[in-house]
This record gives sequence, structure tokens and C-alpha cells, in this order.
Amino acid sequence: MENFYFDTTDFRDTRERAEENVNMIEGEALCEFLKTALLTNGFTTDDVFPEDFGWVFYATLGDQRYFVTASLDPADDFPKWDQHPPSNTVMFANINVEKKRGLKEKLLGRNKQTANDPAERAVLKALQNHPAVSELKYSRNDD
Repeated sequence: MENFYFDTTDFRDTRERAEENVNMIEGEALCEFLKTALLTNGFTTDDVFPEDFGWVFYATLGDQRYFVTASLDPADDFPKWDQHPPSNTVMFANINVEKKRGLKEKLLGRNKQTANDPAERAVLKALQNHPAVSELKYSRNDD
């Protein structure tokens, strides 16, 4: 799984949209941006939906499926988690791109996600080219 994280004032959801997430976490607009980047690179994508940890969707290239998650959280000094931060608030964005593998593939160490993975390359390129993304960092958790 590849984890991307950065600061931004962009990709903000409306308060109404954020309230659709059980923990009022933003990230739908960021998922829509990522979907566009993946579609441009030949992927097909499913609809974005809320989870308790953020917003998610599946992307597919050929027979390979990916689980993509995104969340936007205000800085630690924001006073209340249940309030929607003002639009100029710097937000911490977190994205995970996980290559889905079956149990047999995992046990045998096959089809691992690598730095040359097409989903990772598409997401990284889109983030590097976006002017509102700052302090971009990424790391891989090899399983």
C-alpha cells in the first residue's frame, strides 16, 4: 500500500457533504480529483462512498483492482472536530492506494505493489502537478 500525505487548502467538501460521513471527515472532492487522474490513465472507477475513516472508491486497470482512500483533516489546533473548518483552513490530506491481492498471492508473495505500479504513478503525477499540494510525502507499506 502506498500512502501519500500533504498540506492543502483545496479539495474541500461542503459542510453538507462532510456531514454524510459518520465522523464528518472531508475527502470526497479529493477522491473525485483522484478518480479523474486514474480515468485519464486508462483506469475504470466506481462511485465514491463514505467510510468511518474517510472517503473511498475502487479503481481497476485490466484485471487488477485498487482500493483508494482519502481524507482531509484540519490542523491539530482546530478547536472542535464536529465543526466544519473555514474554507481557508490548511488541511492535512491523506491518501492510500492499495493493490488488492488474493490470499494465495499474499501467502506466495506474488503480485506485490511496487514503486512502478501504474496506480501509484498516476496518483503521484497528479499530486505533483497540482498547485495547491504542498509538503507532499509518500511511503510504502509492503505486505
